[in-house]
Amino acid sequence: MERKKKPVKKFNMQMNIAKAIGIALIVTGHCTWDFLSGGLIPLGYYHVAVFFFIAGYFVKDSIFESVKNVFSASAKLLLKWTPRFYAYHWVYGLITFLIFTLTGIKYGYLPDLFNMTVEPFFKVVFTLDSTLWFIVQLITSLILFYILMFILKKRDNLIAACLFVILMSVSIYFANDSEPTRPYWLCFVARTLYTLFIVYAGYFYKNYLEDKISDKSNKLKLFLICCVINMIVFIFCQGKINFALNAATFSHSLASYICPLVGIYMVLFISEMMVPYVKEGSLIDKMGKNSFHIMINHMFVFYILQTIIFSISVGKFAFLPQDMFIFGKKMYLIGQYKYFYAMTSLVVCTYFAEFQKYAYNRFVEIVIPAIKNKVFKKA
Repeated sequence: MERKKKPVKKFNMQMNIAKAIGIALIVTGHCTWDFLSGGLIPLGYYHVAVFFFIAGYFVKDSIFESVKNVFSASAKLLLKWTPRFYAYHWVYGLITFLIFTLTGIKYGYLPDLFNMTVEPFFKVVFTLDSTLWFIVQLITSLILFYILMFILKKRDNLIAACLFVILMSVSIYFANDSEPTRPYWLCFVARTLYTLFIVYAGYFYKNYLEDKISDKSNKLKLFLICCVINMIVFIFCQGKINFALNAATFSHSLASYICPLVGIYMVLFISEMMVPYVKEGSLIDKMGKNSFHIMINHMFVFYILQTIIFSISVGKFAFLPQDMFIFGKKMYLIGQYKYFYAMTSLVVCTYFAEFQKYAYNRFVEIVIPAIKNKVFKKA
């Protein structure tokens, strides 16, 4: 009896390009370079939020049909992301220890049993992998979204929309509007409530809005309307629209409701316009497919580039900046070399991720079968 072939999933190039733009904004943003909106929509509002939006976009209705489906989808998330989380965390723990041993500079904390296992879920332990907060937040927000949508599945869509707007409002109310929200548990709760709305926005866009604005003229009109609304908000708030999702710093104004959606739609609009011109296997295509690896590794590439530039111009490691938590202010000669930092990091991280995939595939195809053959022969 022939096995039924699994249906081939249709690749969504628009969302892949959106991920590529999003990760480029994150990397360039850490270099104090906003290449897309020029500061009219602060990067913090949408460069990370777009990934939560895309996650919601790909959530399937079938997940909400039963408790079993919710549990299964949640388990798949944990099984997919937990090994990656710890693999990178342990590698960067070792790198942090080696840097301290060689230079005497401590980027974060030195590794121990607690901060290599439990603590990274509650705080940033190693500066070089500080973007791992995103993985914890993504898993948490998606699982809670599954549960809430399962509870609301027999309700009207308006009730669901109202609930997520209320959760976002609570988040904005309790978060600080100019400084990082502390203590950390409050930061995490505020971030979770906010990202739940962004995940819902992605889900809503896919299921109820995308087909209705499929015409290009309608999309252009909506894009222009979004730009006008954003300009009004920007003027109304006098440019004071601080936002940092990782630190749960949310401006207590209309900006925190409007700017993320405007920024995300801007990314979607531009990515759709780019679809005919982005070929499979191109740099942009690979950036989208490897956005997770770029997000995690680009800070280490920054460190390497900084060290090279610094050693050439100064020569003494002891004078390297001691704190890398605020990259834009602390990286050596960031103003002079920001384009070099950003572009080199994007290219290096993308092709390093490609190499990782190639090495893994070769290991699976050659090494594992060879080991199995030897074991069975001996048996």
